[in-house]
Amino acid sequence: MADVTATGLSILCLLLVPGYLLIEHRGIELLPLVLAAAGWISYLASCLVNGVAVLSPNVMAPAAFALYLIGLSVVVGRSVRAIATVLAGIAAGTVIFHLVRGIELTRTGSFLDLWKYGIAQSATILVLFVLVKAGVHRLALPSVLAALGLVSLVLNFRSHALICFVAAATVLTGWVLAPRIGRGWQYAVVFGFAGTFAVVMPSVARTGLLGPALQAKVLQQDSSGLPALFAGRPEPPLSLTAIYERPLLGWGDAQHLTPELYTSAAHLAIRLGYTPTLPFELYWRIPGDYSALHSIVLASWAEGGVAAVMLPLWLLGVCGALVWNSPRYGRWAPLVVVVAVQGIWDLLYSPWTYNLIPVYACIVLLFSARHFPGSVRAGREPARVARPPIQPVANGRDDGPAPDARVSVVIPTIGRPTLTRAVQSVLNQSCPVEEIVVVADTGAPLPVSSNDQIVVLGVGPNAGPGRCRQAGIDAARGTVIALLDDDDEWCADKLRRQLDAVAHRSDRSWIVSSRMAVVGPGDRRRIWPRRLVKVDQSVADYLFRFTGLTAGGAVLQASTLCFPVEIGRLIRWDADPDGVHDEPSWLMRAQREIEGLSIIQLADVLSTYHVSGESVSRTAHDRSGEYIAWGLEHLRGESPRVRGDYLCTSPVSAAVSARSVVGVWRSVQAAVRHGRPGPQALAYAGLGAVRIALLRGRAAARQVRTTMPLRRSR
Repeated sequence: MADVTATGLSILCLLLVPGYLLIEHRGIELLPLVLAAAGWISYLASCLVNGVAVLSPNVMAPAAFALYLIGLSVVVGRSVRAIATVLAGIAAGTVIFHLVRGIELTRTGSFLDLWKYGIAQSATILVLFVLVKAGVHRLALPSVLAALGLVSLVLNFRSHALICFVAAATVLTGWVLAPRIGRGWQYAVVFGFAGTFAVVMPSVARTGLLGPALQAKVLQQDSSGLPALFAGRPEPPLSLTAIYERPLLGWGDAQHLTPELYTSAAHLAIRLGYTPTLPFELYWRIPGDYSALHSIVLASWAEGGVAAVMLPLWLLGVCGALVWNSPRYGRWAPLVVVVAVQGIWDLLYSPWTYNLIPVYACIVLLFSARHFPGSVRAGREPARVARPPIQPVANGRDDGPAPDARVSVVIPTIGRPTLTRAVQSVLNQSCPVEEIVVVADTGAPLPVSSNDQIVVLGVGPNAGPGRCRQAGIDAARGTVIALLDDDDEWCADKLRRQLDAVAHRSDRSWIVSSRMAVVGPGDRRRIWPRRLVKVDQSVADYLFRFTGLTAGGAVLQASTLCFPVEIGRLIRWDADPDGVHDEPSWLMRAQREIEGLSIIQLADVLSTYHVSGESVSRTAHDRSGEYIAWGLEHLRGESPRVRGDYLCTSPVSAAVSARSVVGVWRSVQAAVRHGRPGPQALAYAGLGAVRIALLRGRAAARQVRTTMPLRRSR
């Protein structure tokens, strides 16, 4: 269904073009469309100059890419999960096509040919998609990739095996080594592994341990003398010669190459180390094959000219950025890395085939989802997107947040017994609510009584709080959203006080919070935050500029937040569902993207935040590296003081939870290198190291006391 899927998808994308025109875009997001237009125009000019038909597949590729990108942008927006779903759909269509119909190379009756020439890449995407959706342990995904790579080796598909192994190594080093070494060293490990694979694999294959098919292929290439630099491809000398002869406008089509050029290409191949007896024209002159050049990058330049290669080169950079920044994609990182590494390989060594064009459109959308939203220069204020203020609902009256506003309360839950207490605190509100949307992140029964106001949605298990909140917001019927965690509770006047605070406003560009009582562990009780956010103060400056020596100075906690439903649907909680900071990320994006947004924090204590003993207990895994990565990505546009203070506090807290002195030291190093932490933040980090020493000493003393009676009894 490669052709059928592409045709149906292209028609859908064509119908969605008007929707794309209604969406506001940043200038940088239009760059791939500009490059596609330039490439298409260059191709057309080359065809006209060379007298070649203008409707060949390669000529239409840039235009088709632009069409897919426009249509899919409307469908998926910046949702990584939605983009992954589209990739899985394309992969499923490709697999079905090859199983039902196929092409000449896959209709031989051999599973080896079906795997190599038809379904290997698509099957890999489908397997990863299903496993991620099923919520398997993340370390299982690199193992599955390695297993698929081994299968491809046995089936003589070395390039796919290398892609799977490199992707597995990239993901594994990112998850295991990220807290210990820098990203550059991580990828040095990956490149070292790839180099080792390139050297060791042929030696093992020659012994026959990886199957007779791979053994025969390696021995054949040994005798042909194909350089490893060109991945065993005979086509690069032809492409390079064609580019050299006509670098500006190209040849229009590979079928237009002259016999003299074939002769020059053969001489170049011999000079590059190819065996002189290799039958070059047997590889190069393939009747009816518009991809004889066998490289998207080189073929685009050779056929369409220098302007036509700009888009493939940009795509090459995008794929590299996806691999480099793969940790930004959370649980989808394995799928993103596989698609990106496969994209790099295809750009260098493959022609436009099957459903590659919509796949590259998805790659660009993945890049936009995690790179364009944070595209600000270090040391400057984040640039806000010029959005009109969110206006009142047009229903014939001012539907501002009066006390009778219809409030939908969204409660994500994993089924804790405290859910009953949270729901009851909503039912006790002096300002009645429209509905209580309980979003279940579990398959177990919920401790919720029957009530017409309560709506239960199931999205789990293991969806995470961000996805659960967004599912509740999307399903809400009310005009105002109030969030509540299942282990927190509200005071009876919470909603009325917050709605009264914004009742005078005619616009709907506001978020209201309040102070809260923090209870636990045990009988401990305090009031957070100690200071309130100021008018027009940036969220990052308020939350992360450290002015004390203890936590609780600045807080905007989810259970205190109340805002119009339009904001919750415009600024989505599931945009970064696997990030380490839910509320700060969402609030920072809202402040950046909504013009004139007001964040109002009441001095009243209107909710209770419960801290259990489990919340402050030791964790086995040091996550300080994840917090450092979050700070470097999301705070690069903030002041050096804010960036430094954050890196000296939040990552240090994670390191203290894991009793990791190394984590504390790494956090302080990052703070000094990437910011200018204040004295309070540095003191907090120092106290964290002292606390770890005390905790370790206490644990050692406890161990000694435990073993002493045993020694005396002996």
